[in-house]
Order: sequence, then C-alpha cells, then structure tokens
Amino acid sequence: MKKSLACLCTTILTILPLLVLSGCWSATELNNRAFPTIMTVDLLEDGYLEVALGFPLPNRMIPSQTGGSNSGVGEPFTFISRKGKKIGEILRDIQLDATRDIFFGQTRVVVIGRRLASQGISPVIDLISRQPNFHISANLFVTEQDVKDIRMTPTVSERFVSTVLTKFIDDKLTINATVKNFLMSNPRTSAILLPQIGFRKLEEIEVTTPGRDYWISSEGAVMMSNGKMISDRHLTNEELRGALWITSQIDSAISSIKSPTDQREVTIKINNIRTKIKPTIKNNKIAFELKSTGNAYLFSSDSDLDVKDTRAVEELQNTLNKDLEGLIRQTFETTKQAKCDVFRLSDYLDWRYPKIWEKLQDQWGEYYAKKLPIDIDVDITINRTGTFYQSTQQIRNY
Repeated sequence: MKKSLACLCTTILTILPLLVLSGCWSATELNNRAFPTIMTVDLLEDGYLEVALGFPLPNRMIPSQTGGSNSGVGEPFTFISRKGKKIGEILRDIQLDATRDIFFGQTRVVVIGRRLASQGISPVIDLISRQPNFHISANLFVTEQDVKDIRMTPTVSERFVSTVLTKFIDDKLTINATVKNFLMSNPRTSAILLPQIGFRKLEEIEVTTPGRDYWISSEGAVMMSNGKMISDRHLTNEELRGALWITSQIDSAISSIKSPTDQREVTIKINNIRTKIKPTIKNNKIAFELKSTGNAYLFSSDSDLDVKDTRAVEELQNTLNKDLEGLIRQTFETTKQAKCDVFRLSDYLDWRYPKIWEKLQDQWGEYYAKKLPIDIDVDITINRTGTFYQSTQQIRNY
C-alpha cells in the first residue's frame, strides 16, 4: 500500500511540471505577425480619417548597433497609412496591404491629431476597448500640428519613435494618460488631461539624419471634456509641471526661485514629493484641501544668501513654498476657466460625501469654476545646503 502511494506521488510530481509549461499561445507563428508599436489618427480637411501604424522591421534590426539601423539597409521601422470614413475599415485596408497579420499587443502609444481631438476621440477609444489584444494601458497623446510630422522625427537615442514618447512618461516629463484613464473618467464630467506633443525643426539634425529633422517635444497638455478637446485653452509647460504635482505623478523635481536677499537665482532639488487631496465641509459648504510635502537641498546658487544663517534658510524655504503654491493655484485656475475638472475632484467628493455629490453633479462644471474653494498648502523642507555657505561666485568676487 505504501509502495503504491509512493509511486502515485512520484507520478504526480513528474507530471505536474509539464502542466505549467507554456506551449504555442496562438495558431499564428510569430514570423507571420506584424507588431505595430504606435498608432496615429487624424481627421483630414476633406472629412476623411487617416490612420497610420508604425511597425518595427525585424529584417533591418542589427543588435550590434545602438540605433538598430544600418545606413546601407535603411531605418528599422516604417509607417503604413490609409484613409477612410471609419477607423475599423481603415485598419482592414491596412491589413489587406500587409504581408503579416497585424497584432496590437505591442501598441503602447496612440497619437491623435487636433481636428479629431476637437471633434471627439470616442471612436478611437471605442475601437481600442473592443480589441482583446489592444492594451488599455496604451498612452494617449494629442498634437495640434500635423500628425504626419511624427514620421519625420529621427530616432537618435532610441530605436523607435514610440519609445521616445514612452520615455516622456517614464521620465515624468509629461502627464501619464492612458485609454484606461479615459474609460474610467467620471461619466458625468468626462474630463481628462492628455499630454500634448509638438514637432520642432532643428537644422543640426538634418546633418546626421537627412530628411528627418523634426524633433519631438512636450508642449504642455490639453483638456478633454465629454470626449472633446477644449480648443481655446490648454496647459502650458509650466502649468503641466503643476499638474504633475497635483496628480502625484512626480516624486522629485528641480525648481529655480529668486533669492529673498538679492533676487538672484537659486536652484533647489526636491525629493520625496507627496501630494494628498481631500474634500472637507466648511461653514456647511464643500471645499478641497491639497497638501504637498517633500524635502529638498540646494542644487546651485548665484545668490549671496548665507545658508549657515537659519533664518535666511527659512526665508528661502518660504519663498520656495509660495512659488510652488502659486504654480499649483495657476494650474487649477486654468482648468476652472475652462470649467473642466481634469483632476477629477468630483471623484473625491463622490467617494467622501456621496449625498453632496448627488446634489451637485448636474451643475458641477459651473460650481467647480466659480464656487469651489481649494486650499493649497505646500510644505517643502530644505534640509541640506551643500558645502559652501555662500555661492562660489560671491566667494570669487570677495
């Protein structure tokens, strides 16, 4: 009996590892698939939609080279674009022209043009959300320039254009907005902030990359309401920085302020940034409190500020906190002017005080713009001032 039980256990332990081994997950071989990493969608002047897919070209990739391309072979990626009335039909036409089956499992970036963003991006979101192999974690970008310009951008440091844009997100240079964020936006307000990119022509790039001299840059952010872009207002690059603070999408930052002693520039590195938002009831009225904390050290200084003086450091700290409070307040003010609650304060209100939200939800846009007080408190502590008590410039002059 014991021997039979031992044999049974041995058999189970032998078979069990085989059950967790992964086999072919699809009937289609990888060599027969095409994996677009970026999709661009725009509405043309004639009313037609144009969709372009950016594909890596495995036959042109050379791992031994940093850029992954060979001047004698060509770029390691390409764009295929088609026009039509509906996105689904356009993707079908692209598939008919492709030699491989298109699989969207690697598509991480979706860039939308100005005209379509103004008219509404719901068709794009709807198509993506219905594709089982299209990740809703794909990042959304908007550009007010011609979407075609993205094909003219060189890949100097990265292998693909899509990687450049995902680096913007990873390095906290712009707001992180995904298809999932759009789907989860409050159906009553449908407000969301999307990062905006632009293309600048740089002559020095033309020397090394003929015909591809457009450099991608962050151009602030656009506000979306009910699936449409608010055309007359957007966040500047400086206000985008405030948005990153509000949404807790950065944990470190560098800020330059004027010294309280001589108005010369002092640069401060801020770490461990934490921002919390909560609704409160004051005088039977709803209000919001934003509290942001962190610690900092002196990065560089052109000022004669004596950092061994505790009072002088406190004044510098107060100046820093007031500067950041003003930045956050200006960012909120821009969204209020557009009556667009892109920071989803309505969600906080719904979670904390659902009965109050039920009364305000039908008029939330107006209430947010004109009646909602937001108390902002930034408390950054400067705890390191560096080796020199005064700037090296001041020491040399002395």
